[in-house]
Amino acid sequence: LEIPHLAGLHEATPELRERLAGVFGEAHEILAWSLGLLALGHAAMALQHHFMSRDGLLLRMQPTPMSALALGSGLLVVVGLLFLTPHRAETSADIRSVDGGWPIDASISEIAYAGEHAGVRFRGTFGAWSVQFQPDESDFSRTVLDVRIDTASAGDGDPLHDETLREGEWLDVLKYPEAQFRLQEVQLGDAGSHELTGTLMIKDHVQTIGGLELNATDDGYVISGKLTLDRGHFDIGMQSDPSGDWVSRRIDVEVKA
Repeated sequence: LEIPHLAGLHEATPELRERLAGVFGEAHEILAWSLGLLALGHAAMALQHHFMSRDGLLLRMQPTPMSALALGSGLLVVVGLLFLTPHRAETSADIRSVDGGWPIDASISEIAYAGEHAGVRFRGTFGAWSVQFQPDESDFSRTVLDVRIDTASAGDGDPLHDETLREGEWLDVLKYPEAQFRLQEVQLGDAGSHELTGTLMIKDHVQTIGGLELNATDDGYVISGKLTLDRGHFDIGMQSDPSGDWVSRRIDVEVKA
């Protein structure tokens, strides 16, 4: 059940959000205890009517067919809201190679990310990205690999996750519409398998990463690998969740192209 942000508070300063969190947290605690006391008082008065006043009030409170029908209808509405809320339709993938580069097979290519939110595992993909890949078989050190990723295309199928991920504190897709991986070094290996090292830039934060491999096949080349990133290094979600209490700081990334 998606709950919208309150009055744009997700874009407020950390100081204001922390101050309001204290006020609302204390108010929530007071109201919760008040509701509990009211419920106990209500039950006590019903028992007083039944055992002391003996006016038959408690017996008259038994559900009628109409009240049972209303209660059942209400439960159906709640179940519908919780489990039948439609998710946003999946957008078609836009995975392509830059003109003049090695052609990419979009049907088997994927850039995926995974982590945990509130203890529940999620897995999403970037639906739009482009690759400029120009292998130099005579000297692999001169191989060109440049990947541009459309940050707004990230999604795991949960509207709350997807919309939050696009916001300024997270990927900030309006200011930073692209993330980029650029090859720096090719470490030659045996049997046509080579290790790739490059720089990953997200939101103007750059980190050198490894974990990718370039493998020669009968049909051409396959770039693949698994790596783990700390979202804190790229200033992703560090205002509201710097310690990873809700969204894990370690994000697993899997690449195949």
